[in-house]
Amino acid sequence: MQHFTLTLAAALATLPIATLADPGSFTRDGVEIHYDDTGHGPAVVFLHAFAGTSTLWERTGLAPYGGLRTITYDARGHGASGKPTDPDAYGTQMVDDLAALLDDRGLEAAHLVGYSMGAETALAFAADNPERVLSLTVAGSGWSGPAQAAVYGFIAEALVESASFGAFMAATTPEGTPDLSPE
Repeated sequence: MQHFTLTLAAALATLPIATLADPGSFTRDGVEIHYDDTGHGPAVVFLHAFAGTSTLWERTGLAPYGGLRTITYDARGHGASGKPTDPDAYGTQMVDDLAALLDDRGLEAAHLVGYSMGAETALAFAADNPERVLSLTVAGSGWSGPAQAAVYGFIAEALVESASFGAFMAATTPEGTPDLSPE
């Protein structure tokens, strides 16, 4: 029996580490940030879109990605991460959360892949921390200036004041647009 146990342990030790996942969380500024860290090799951090979650990357088949250490996380206000109610808890704090994620996972630098809001976060992080970015892949976004940030504030207010997604859509419809039905 002891020989079988040692053989089984040796066999399990040879399995690819990519099959093992390390889900977890850390807290920054009182906000819990949820992540999944899977695989081994060069680290790639995936940043999801606004109103999305880290599951975006699994659903599209990009995570986990064989041969790479794949880290997905839910940005503050999204998915399994904490959801502060103060609008001032967002913005550059999301960039700082990315730095804290790298620190928590013991990474000096990583490849970053971001979509939409995640792309904005990755771009801002790369601008402030170029030494921590091995490569940058962004989609569905551009660089936001003050005018774009004002629009984000309008969207955030509409979300807070809306009881449903339909109400949110109605609240963000430009003036002069015909009335929307609840559907």
